[in-house]
Amino acid sequence: MRSSLALWLMVSTLGCSRATPPVPVTDLAVTPQIAPITKPSLPAILGKEGDIPLTTLDGKDSKLSDHGAKVTVIAMWATFCAPCLQELPQVEALYQRYKSDPEVSILAISVDDINSPKDLERVAGVAKKLGLTLPVLIAKDEALSKRFTRTGETDQGLPMFITIDSQLRFHRDMGFNVSLTKDEFVKQRSEGIELARKGQLVEDEPISNSPAGDEGGHVTMTGLSPNDLNALWPMLRKDFKSKFKLTDKVLDQMKKSADAQAKKGEPVSFDLPEKHAPAK
Repeated sequence: MRSSLALWLMVSTLGCSRATPPVPVTDLAVTPQIAPITKPSLPAILGKEGDIPLTTLDGKDSKLSDHGAKVTVIAMWATFCAPCLQELPQVEALYQRYKSDPEVSILAISVDDINSPKDLERVAGVAKKLGLTLPVLIAKDEALSKRFTRTGETDQGLPMFITIDSQLRFHRDMGFNVSLTKDEFVKQRSEGIELARKGQLVEDEPISNSPAGDEGGHVTMTGLSPNDLNALWPMLRKDFKSKFKLTDKVLDQMKKSADAQAKKGEPVSFDLPEKHAPAK
């Protein structure tokens, strides 16, 4: 009897009563809030926009999307372009700075015409001679140039340094500034890369002073050796003939004059007529 009384007192002291039933534990539990899982958006260059055909130096098929990143940098060049060959060692220095950065991809893409294994060997040989360790690729057709041509442009120059952000906005730097040291070049181009990484890339304006415009013009190329000119001439001849309707005789005279200028180490210049056939 005493033990029953003691038990009743203990329960009463703890405050339990039928008037205030205990709250079920389930009523106190907080339902967890689970945030929806969202996949980060991939850079546009890794999708269909990057389906631009390329060739590796060993002749294998590739495409731009295989080499893209959040920020993709393309140094467009050609073996016949003397300023390109001056710029590439500086592009290599830039690559050394970013080669361990997974968000930045730096590529050297040649626009040389590849019609035989010897053409491929020529590009590979130049890359080796320059000591390039960055990825060197070759554009298989004009898809690369067309993708990075703005509305209203008819021609582009070389070298062309293209910085592309994750939304495929791009900024182009034309030509090579010989007054820049390697460190200055790396610093300047790195600033553009970091802006693209932050989504703050500023796109360049369309090229409006193309020599292939309706007004014709005076085209000058600097730094061409006689060998450079000979390598470049077939493409120039074809372009001048189709766009300006120049006769073979006139083209031969232009080549003769250009040869003399290149042998003297002078800038090579071409005077183009004001009226020409529409570009094809």
